[in-house]
Amino acid sequence: VLAGSPSHPGAVALSPQFDLASLDPADAELTPSLVQAPDDWSYRGTHWDCGPSEHGAELEVCTVPAPDPETSERTVAVVGDSHAQQYAASLAVIAEQRNWSMVGMFRGACPMSVRSETVADDQGCTDWNAAVHDQLVAMHPDAVLTLASRDVRPGLHEQTPEGFVQAWQRLDAAGIPVVAVRDNPRFDFNVVDCVARQGRGAPACEIDRHTLYQPYPPWSAVPGVPPNVVFADMADGICDPAVCRSEVGNVLVYMDDNHLTATYAETLAPTLATAFDHLGW
Repeated sequence: VLAGSPSHPGAVALSPQFDLASLDPADAELTPSLVQAPDDWSYRGTHWDCGPSEHGAELEVCTVPAPDPETSERTVAVVGDSHAQQYAASLAVIAEQRNWSMVGMFRGACPMSVRSETVADDQGCTDWNAAVHDQLVAMHPDAVLTLASRDVRPGLHEQTPEGFVQAWQRLDAAGIPVVAVRDNPRFDFNVVDCVARQGRGAPACEIDRHTLYQPYPPWSAVPGVPPNVVFADMADGICDPAVCRSEVGNVLVYMDDNHLTATYAETLAPTLATAFDHLGW
C-alpha cells in the first residue's frame, strides 16, 4: 500500500483542509501491518553508503547521492540520535523530488548537542558530537536537519536543552543553516502491541495531547537561538488538537513505544519541506 495515497494519506489527514469523512478504517487495511511495523525503520528503501570519518574514530558518515548527482545543488545532513534518524525517511522523499543528496550521522541516545543530553557525562557521546561538528564544518552541507527538542512524554517533560542551542550557535558561526524538528511523543506502552490487543482506533492506545505537548514549543522560551535556525514543528503532523493516536490516515504512526514508522515519517515530508522552503532555497 502506498503511503500518501488517497486511501492512506497518513499525516496529510491531519491538515485542516482534509475531509476525514472520506476515510473509513474498516475499508482500508492498516499500513504498515502490525507484523511489518517493528521492521519499518528509517533506512527502509534507501541505500546508504557508510564509511568512517577522519574526524573521529566513533563517527560513521553515511551518504545517499542525489537522483541526478551532476545537477544536484543541495546536500542536507541529518544528524543525531534515532529520533533525528527517523526523519531521514521524510527527507528522503524531499531529496528524491528536489534532487538533493543526503548525509547521515547517527548515534543512539546521543542527540546533536555540545554535550551528552540523554546519559549524564557520557564522554563517548560528547566526543562523537565534537567529531560531528568538525565533519560538518569540513563538508559544509547546505543545511543540517536535527532535533529541536527532546523528551516528549506524559507529564510535559519536553525541553530544548542549552546544549542544542550552543551546537546551533557553532553551526551559525560556520555559516551552516539548521532545520530543527520538534520531537515526537514517547508513549509509556508499545503502540503496536496495544493495537494488536485492543484493536484499531482503541482509546486505550492513544494519549491526550495536552499531557505530552505544551501549547508553545520549548524553544520559544529559550534564549540565544541563532538566526540560522528554522523550526519544523511536527506536533500537528503527529497529533490532532486533542489526541495523539496510534494511527492517522490509515497509517500506523509508531513501530514501538517512541519511534515513528518509516511509512508514517514519509507522509510527514510535506510538513518538513515547508521548513526547508523557509530557508529561501
